[in-house]
Amino acid sequence: MGAGRRERRSDQAHSVWFTLSQRYAESASGSAVGFVEGADPEGIFTTVEYPALLANPNITNVITGGH
Repeated sequence: MGAGRRERRSDQAHSVWFTLSQRYAESASGSAVGFVEGADPEGIFTTVEYPALLANPNITNVITGGH
């Protein structure tokens, strides 16, 4: 498999993961607990899930190990 094809697959996977993570965080309710100590500052949790949880009015508390 060529490098270009691998990059497209990686981009597609990231796009799918981004969308699903955002939907999940937006649909959550109650307390959210994440075990994210040492999470990549550019990763999905930090850039997508955490902000979506904080903006979600149905979330009462966000507990993380690293934020």
